[in-house]
Amino acid sequence: MSRKYEREDWAGNKYWEDEDGNREYEKEDWAGNKYREDKDGNKTYEKEDWMGNKYWEDEDGNREYEKEDWAGNKYREDKDGNRTYEKEDWAGNKYEEKDDKNGGCFLTTACVQHAGLADNCHELECLRAFRDTYVRQVNGGSRLLEEYYATAPAIVSGILASDSSESELSSVYDAVKRAVCLIESGKEGEALECYKSLYMTLRKKYLTHEA
Repeated sequence: MSRKYEREDWAGNKYWEDEDGNREYEKEDWAGNKYREDKDGNKTYEKEDWMGNKYWEDEDGNREYEKEDWAGNKYREDKDGNRTYEKEDWAGNKYEEKDDKNGGCFLTTACVQHAGLADNCHELECLRAFRDTYVRQVNGGSRLLEEYYATAPAIVSGILASDSSESELSSVYDAVKRAVCLIESGKEGEALECYKSLYMTLRKKYLTHEA
């Protein structure tokens, strides 16, 4: 999962910035068409098809349609089913979070795919706030998160391809519930250890080069 935050520079220009500092500025051409432009000049236009469906299209013709799930969460979806959700953090900052259908986060997979919860369910929102306000601040936390995002897609693929995927996801969801309980009890350090233990177990089990 990756995020882009909505921000504004000193001149009042709105832009979206990812976790690596890459920006996409919101602009409008001479004909009034809205688009976003990155540092390399690549543009993504906001459009509407003949049926009135809104979408974003890049210069290669790739489209992301604007949709809404059963819980009312707005997102854009590309041709491969990858979704980018519109969200807001605890401080009211708007951001977009990309959920890769073919990879992504095993915590999200356990909650959404296995337990049938929404992407913005209490458990996931609690873990995301914990990630942003605690894990990133502790010694080694940012490095742990970088490692997680680099390896989680392969772990998810391994889980989903295994014969015991449902029981594995059930175990992950149980660990999620334990971690959330610890966080809400003010035991952030224990919650982090719970997560690290889960991550190390799954990494050793599903990353073949570490078996």
